[in-house]
Amino acid sequence: MLTHANLRTHLAVFSDNNGNDGAGVNAVTIRSTFRTNKWLALGAASSTIFVVVGLPNSFGVFQSYYESELFPSVRSSQITPMGSTSSSFYMILGALTGRFADTMGYQTSMVVGNVLVAGALSAASVSGELYQLYLSQGVMSGLGSSFVYHPAVTISGQYFGPRHHALANGVILSGGA
Repeated sequence: MLTHANLRTHLAVFSDNNGNDGAGVNAVTIRSTFRTNKWLALGAASSTIFVVVGLPNSFGVFQSYYESELFPSVRSSQITPMGSTSSSFYMILGALTGRFADTMGYQTSMVVGNVLVAGALSAASVSGELYQLYLSQGVMSGLGSSFVYHPAVTISGQYFGPRHHALANGVILSGGA
């Protein structure tokens, strides 16, 4: 992966090997690819935050459906903790899943998280019992969100230098607003 720190290294190697200042065609290609990749990463991270934070934030829509259609005899206080379980998991498990992402790579963590979130939503769609919804939409979705959330929030540090890192992070996190 071509990161902000690696761009300088690639340009320095290009400059050293060819005896010029790195302004040749290959240096322009490297810079262009880096610019494209960083904006794609920014958009993907913002979209990821939109989904990961948006699902728990919109749990009220799910809850009203569960109360009126699926479980009309179940009290609201028994359904409410499902949404807070999901939203708390991606923060509580952040230390573990963040370490996993650092060790195994961001791409691996994103794939694991996306599979878990998609599997959780699929399992929730066929759930007929309240405990199945707790396990799928509460626990499994929260665990998957944890694997996805932390790489999405920290990816901007790899692509944007210290001058624009805060702005990039703000754009990413605004996806969840």
